[in-house]
Amino acid sequence: MAVCLIDKVPQPGNEEGRLGYLTSVYTHAEHRDRSLGTALITEVQSWARRERLELLVVWPSIESRAFYRAHGFEGVEPMGGLDRAEVK
Repeated sequence: MAVCLIDKVPQPGNEEGRLGYLTSVYTHAEHRDRSLGTALITEVQSWARRERLELLVVWPSIESRAFYRAHGFEGVEPMGGLDRAEVK
């Protein structure tokens, strides 16, 4: 699991701010169903609040969408174009 920090483009009245791009979220099969993913994502969300990140961005796989929804992420459906799983 990694968070890449992205500085926002300054706008009038909002000179600073950062986003986090959460990537490489994966639990090996032999460690699943132990709430490890929940513990990790909860810590990342707490860290993001402490760092005052405006937003955490994810690009979820089809299999991970329910996980992100269960942890408060919204809009985890494809955002236009072809979903990666649909590209043949």
